[in-house]
Amino acid sequence: MCVGFESLIRWTRNGKAVSPVTFIPIAEELGIIEPLGTWVLQQACSTFADWQRRFPASGLDYITVNVSSRQLMQQNFLWLVEQAVQKSGLKPCDVRLEINGDRADGQPSRGREAAPRAA
Repeated sequence: MCVGFESLIRWTRNGKAVSPVTFIPIAEELGIIEPLGTWVLQQACSTFADWQRRFPASGLDYITVNVSSRQLMQQNFLWLVEQAVQKSGLKPCDVRLEINGDRADGQPSRGREAAPRAA
């Protein structure tokens, strides 16, 4: 039984997949990881809400969205999560955040889940 999904961003170039290990650090270096992450969060929430409406008896409980430590450090990060959840019509418990990459102190992290505290 499937109860949840993980939202993953993928990129292809010239018909070939580009690994997130390659393009995520580039997005961070270029300073576009924050808007990219916001877009992914909004799309994941919107898509999951649509699936819940279309398949109400499916038992779909949550969507997990990967978040970089740079996104987490954004001053308005919690507000962005709240807006994505509210705009999509989801409940806060429908969205799980998985923090990946380097921690704020620059040390590698294995990733962990953090539930948003959106109202």
